[in-house]
Amino acid sequence: MEFSKLSSVYFVLSFLGVASYWVGNVTLSIILRTLGLFVLLYEYWNHVKEENHLLFYLSILVVSVAEAFIIYGYEHHSIQIPTISLIIVYYWLNFFLLRKTTRENSIKYHRINWTILVLVLLLLAYLIFNFVGMMSEELVNTKPFVYASIFSFVLLCVHCIVIYFNKRSFRNFWLLLLATTIILAQSTLPLEALYFRSVYLKTIGFIAEILGHFFVLQYLITPEKEIVLQEGTEYL
Repeated sequence: MEFSKLSSVYFVLSFLGVASYWVGNVTLSIILRTLGLFVLLYEYWNHVKEENHLLFYLSILVVSVAEAFIIYGYEHHSIQIPTISLIIVYYWLNFFLLRKTTRENSIKYHRINWTILVLVLLLLAYLIFNFVGMMSEELVNTKPFVYASIFSFVLLCVHCIVIYFNKRSFRNFWLLLLATTIILAQSTLPLEALYFRSVYLKTIGFIAEILGHFFVLQYLITPEKEIVLQEGTEYL
């Protein structure tokens, strides 16, 4: 993988945004994180001018607003439902984006590593059970949105894993990394906002979000001809 200058700018802006949050400058943090996302959009447009997918642009625009709300503070009750709603929209935009850009649409289930898939599902079930149990008192008015968010992110993660195991390629490997960052973000940011109030935990969630957007971009711009593995080759 060639690490481009635009990707470097994206990470610099994004991590400066995290640093700004650490020192308490929420406004600057939102501005820097948003600028980073627009740099990511420009890199995508600059890289695949003839194969642009509108869903990617829409997903980044939606998540930029959602992340601004998260930085502002999910504990503010007035923005909880709008934030969760935007995150749900973001997950579904990515779900349909992956369906549209998958190079091998027919799923061959005999290629799927069912052991790993079941283990991932058990991990997700464990996280969901504990999250809902801990947050039950805090989620009185937002439970339907939270359940919709959980369903959406689980579906997206499983879809990423199925795509990878259906065709083990370096291009699809980005989706495994994406699923990991989604799980990490979903298991840290809501808990921090409603329960732990830890800047360290929130930073982990921020880093997971930053990496997740980058992984989606890499999946979209990685040429298939450069990354197809030989038949039968095991990767992870």
